[in-house]
Amino acid sequence: MRIASLLLLAAGLLPGAVLETLPQPSFFFYEENVGQASDPEAILLVRGGPPQSYLSARELHLFTPYSSRVGSEIRVRFAAAESSPEMRPLETWPGRAHRFVGPEAQWQRNLAAHRRVELAEVYPGVDLILSGQGARIVMTYVVRPGADPGAVLLESNLTAQLADGAWRVDGFPFLRGSATFATPAGYQGTDDSRVAVDASYEVRGAMQAGLRVGSYDAQQPLYLEIAVDAGGGFALTPSAVDDAGNVYLTGSAPSAVLCGVTTGGTEEACPDAFVAAYDARGEPLFYTVLAGAAEDAAAFAGLDGAGGLSVAGTTASEDFPVTADAFQPANAGPIGPRPLGVAATFGDLFLARLDAVTGEMLYSTFFGGPGGESSRSIAVADGLLTALAHTESADFPTTPGAWIPTAEPRCDGCGVDALVQFDLRAGRPRFSTFLPPVEPGGGAIAARPDGSVYYAGAADQPVPVTGGAAQTELRGASDAYVFRLAPDGSQPVWATYYGGPGSDRASGVALGGDGQVWITGYSDSLGLNLGQEPSSFLARFAADGSEVAASAFPTDLGGTLLPDGSGGILHYMAAATPSLPVTGDALLPSGCGNNDGHGYLRRFTAAGALEQASYLPGPGSSPKQALADPAGVFHRVRNGRLERLLLDEPAPFAIGCVSHAASRWNFERVSTGGIVTLVGTKMGPEEGVSGAPVDGRFPTELGGVRVLMDGIPAPLLYAQAGQINAVTPYAVTGREPIDVVVEYDGRTTEPLQVDVFPYDFALFSLDGSGMGQAAALNQDGTLNTPENPADPGSIIVLYGAGAGATVPPSLDGELAPLTDLPAFQTTIKILHNRQYVEPLYAGPAPGLVNGAVQINLRLPDDMPSGPNRINVVVGGSQYVSPATISVR
Repeated sequence: MRIASLLLLAAGLLPGAVLETLPQPSFFFYEENVGQASDPEAILLVRGGPPQSYLSARELHLFTPYSSRVGSEIRVRFAAAESSPEMRPLETWPGRAHRFVGPEAQWQRNLAAHRRVELAEVYPGVDLILSGQGARIVMTYVVRPGADPGAVLLESNLTAQLADGAWRVDGFPFLRGSATFATPAGYQGTDDSRVAVDASYEVRGAMQAGLRVGSYDAQQPLYLEIAVDAGGGFALTPSAVDDAGNVYLTGSAPSAVLCGVTTGGTEEACPDAFVAAYDARGEPLFYTVLAGAAEDAAAFAGLDGAGGLSVAGTTASEDFPVTADAFQPANAGPIGPRPLGVAATFGDLFLARLDAVTGEMLYSTFFGGPGGESSRSIAVADGLLTALAHTESADFPTTPGAWIPTAEPRCDGCGVDALVQFDLRAGRPRFSTFLPPVEPGGGAIAARPDGSVYYAGAADQPVPVTGGAAQTELRGASDAYVFRLAPDGSQPVWATYYGGPGSDRASGVALGGDGQVWITGYSDSLGLNLGQEPSSFLARFAADGSEVAASAFPTDLGGTLLPDGSGGILHYMAAATPSLPVTGDALLPSGCGNNDGHGYLRRFTAAGALEQASYLPGPGSSPKQALADPAGVFHRVRNGRLERLLLDEPAPFAIGCVSHAASRWNFERVSTGGIVTLVGTKMGPEEGVSGAPVDGRFPTELGGVRVLMDGIPAPLLYAQAGQINAVTPYAVTGREPIDVVVEYDGRTTEPLQVDVFPYDFALFSLDGSGMGQAAALNQDGTLNTPENPADPGSIIVLYGAGAGATVPPSLDGELAPLTDLPAFQTTIKILHNRQYVEPLYAGPAPGLVNGAVQINLRLPDDMPSGPNRINVVVGGSQYVSPATISVR
């Protein structure tokens, strides 16, 4: 076997689906102050940017968070002290902004909100345009002809300094947060004919900076643009997607309400709950705040099919907004704010209904007892909101005839879970019941239009099961626990355990056709497991609760289940191995790496047959960041953007991911001179083509394929439709991030952005997976294997990639010489028993492509028998190889 063949890995199957990145919404806007700000001088509040930020006529106020609740206020005056700027709206924010805060008399609807505003005459002849770029405030000074740009002055309340051309103000005390004013960008003319003008800061004191500009046409307006970064931003947390492509978001964001002051004198902010929506074009529909004087968070939302959006969350505010017809008008407590460092849950659930188009409040109520409550999950069907809640209240409100009217805690001081089904249109609960002593903090629910609720969780002590259940006894330390609750909440229609002799927990549930129920979860029971490692499981139950089918596969994450709109289900998870089975129409034929950061999706028919299985480009999102629209179209959040998977569309021409060719770790990064594997679709010929050196150098075009990294052609070792092996050009050093594209058949893929590291080391393995037996030679030149181990004290030869640049510099794609080899710029050592072991040789692999690394190592005499991981230290960074060598 030739070691060089390890660089040429086989590709996979013909893919067939398309993953679209949907338009990114902008929830950055300037909201006019009409009493919602505590500072009467405030004229504009910043939404979707640095939290709690606002502007007076002459000063920018920034709250720079040190943590989610504490930080410092930085103030920067941007206008002349004697100026009286006039605020002029330039561009309206297209959504509706509502603030339902406190008592109903204080609610504010349809607040004036703008994408761009102008403050006129901040200095003589100078106006200021305010806009946004992501989460950053953008300040653009417009110097009219004849005006002096040197008059512009930034003055902070704290000491500031220049750093790499930017002006930075650090928070206080203890440098808690900072605000960075980027290097000013000067220009003249329009976007079509823009001419750059040199601009920089001029320090005029410990707290002051002016602007210095180069030559420009004084007869034309001069624009000086400064982007302000003080953290914050809008997190994309989707809860629902409707059939028109509208996306609904829930969450919490720091507010201007202060919950108190820490012992260090730093003010702490209380979070507000928000609900937001945007349409299929990425245009915002509304941004609705629901808040009181303490902590508030919206956790889940669902569409009720009647034009309403049902929302569940938690509030510790006594004055949280509830409507006049609220079922429970008062928060039963405990009332916040929660003291710093206290982990206990405060407050009640809140259940609300908003207009799904306008974001207007339709109904809101508290629901809870005197102990703290939190919402775990919701299900919405036919106008009914069902919430899975955790409560520490023995007096949590239950309804007459409830299945379990009295709390049954698992232990003294333990809270319990409960189910509440609420008709938000009628303003009353359908039922509220405690659950049996299930394991808290987990579980998932689903609901049918008739009000039946399905629960999947775990139990580690006896819980009620029904006659004829698929499993009537607890078999292990914990078993999955599944039941269907009657529409009136009075009793389970059926209830069963599901598990083996170990620990088994259900984490997801979805409803299939003909009344079937699917569950997924985690198992380390051999009775459920097809292998010997902990795995997730997928089980399908008939309408009466008897088990129909079950499957298991080796991964440690159960994922989430979603209905596919036709009686089948979608099963999405973060995969920990690149070799799970896929179908012939897979979007990606294999995983992107050995880490669990890439997605894996399966679709099953209503009859339980596997219809499609595919990897998705990664790294993937958390399975909780996935959802389906009413038609069953799969969506997920990845890298802060929402993606939609069209399973029945023709496969795209695209790169799915770039991983380390040796370790197969997929962290969306490359290293200087490193060897990488690109996984994707239609990237090259169906039959793979292996590269061969021509005049001692690997080609940059192979089978009609080219890979460009920041425009630089990469040497190619292998090319096929689903996989390309390439060598990162040395010239990408210092460029970060870079775009990677593939050219094939006259087309170019969309760029995939990756980071660049100076080195990122890993050892090759025999099977190309990065795991298991390393590609290594014993002292006699034979292959190191468990059947042919090396002796302690003998010499072993290891092969890897990712050690970075060499001295003198190596050339892209060339074969390393057999003599007079260059040296790596970084040191390579082996760490064994906390002691460094110097290799006999560590450098380019003679006769292999530049980028391949050879390490000749004399094994320590005390190297233990059996498989051993090798700890390679490159330039001070330790890389513990997943691949192992065998020692006698």
